[in-house]
Amino acid sequence: MDCHVHWHAAADAYMEPETFRLNLNSLIQGLRNVTFLLQSQKRDLPSFEDWYGAWQRAVKDDLVMRWAVSARNRIVKQSDLEMHSTALVRLSFDWLNEVEEVVEVPPHYTTYRTISGLLSAIPDLTEGVVTIERRWVDVELPSRELLEATRYAYGCLARVVQRAHGAAGATACDLATRKPECVGPGLNESPQCMAQFDDDRRLHVDLATMTQLTEELERLDAVPREVTDAKYGPMRASGDAIGRLQQVVEMTKTMLLVDKELVPVAWLIRGQHTVDVLAVPILDQRSKSVQMNRVADQVEHLNADGLIFIVESWLDLADSDLEIGDRDMKVSHPREERGEGIWITAITKDGRSAEAMTPFFRAEDGEITFGPSAFSKGGVPNMLLPVIRRWDQTKPPCAGKPGKK
Repeated sequence: MDCHVHWHAAADAYMEPETFRLNLNSLIQGLRNVTFLLQSQKRDLPSFEDWYGAWQRAVKDDLVMRWAVSARNRIVKQSDLEMHSTALVRLSFDWLNEVEEVVEVPPHYTTYRTISGLLSAIPDLTEGVVTIERRWVDVELPSRELLEATRYAYGCLARVVQRAHGAAGATACDLATRKPECVGPGLNESPQCMAQFDDDRRLHVDLATMTQLTEELERLDAVPREVTDAKYGPMRASGDAIGRLQQVVEMTKTMLLVDKELVPVAWLIRGQHTVDVLAVPILDQRSKSVQMNRVADQVEHLNADGLIFIVESWLDLADSDLEIGDRDMKVSHPREERGEGIWITAITKDGRSAEAMTPFFRAEDGEITFGPSAFSKGGVPNMLLPVIRRWDQTKPPCAGKPGKK
């Protein structure tokens, strides 16, 4: 809870360098203290060496966790972190044409001031989406923004504390909620409050209209299982992203029969465990770019190595050349020649991919019937390229990539 409070204090002082530094120092020391406290109580925690040793092995080669240990040692034994104030500038023209650059900016510059300077320097930018993200980075971890890095470390530590609670037989914590109100006794490796960005830290602008675009991801995994079981019946999926594909097809059909419509959903998977489920509202092509880059952010933050993406789409039944993976459906034919389909794509960090398409039809009374599902291996829709690119940044040079359509 102390770490959660310190994280918000640092976030609130993002544009105030000295206050941000002080709160960040307290946060990093607090994160390291969690492992010290666990180790000091190992005699009272059953099977400590087994589960704690497994966690240590899992994070020993983790770039961010190694940095967190080093950063705490520097703060305590040497001096403050060597921080730099930067901005990540991303220009998205389409799925295949997206460029990023990190530039140095004065610490007090907001995203609005940064983007004003960019547009003044490059006045011919009139198409696409520009994203400006203000970033504090440490010289020893230049690739990760500091609040994001500490948020990631918080999640790793939350997992090992959950294991400690399980070993001790603790089912609930009676500590009181603090301020801000999101700081409670429950353990969540990815608190929604830590995923929020204000306009001073991240801003998206449609250059064609000079209007601001918003992020609207909604976490669905917090819905109690008994609620979903009561609504849809028991639904379970197991395996990695590829192994779950057929199970997810059946689950999605059940949900469509009940709800009559589907919102785009992203399942984030680590190994064989679901680590997050996100509703991804998509209003238009521009918002789609913003939303899918946010999904990529979550994939990186949660160290997910698998993704399942579900979307409902029109199918042009008169188009005999229609192939699975073709999401840019033609809609030139009359409505009676069009159907609808559930498109599900599963991709993994190691380069595997698979897809399923299930056509369905609505009767006049609203009843839905399904056609046979078609499955294929290989191929990735363009809208998932932001996730692929994020994975590529952390893959070994010899790792393969899935094919792209």
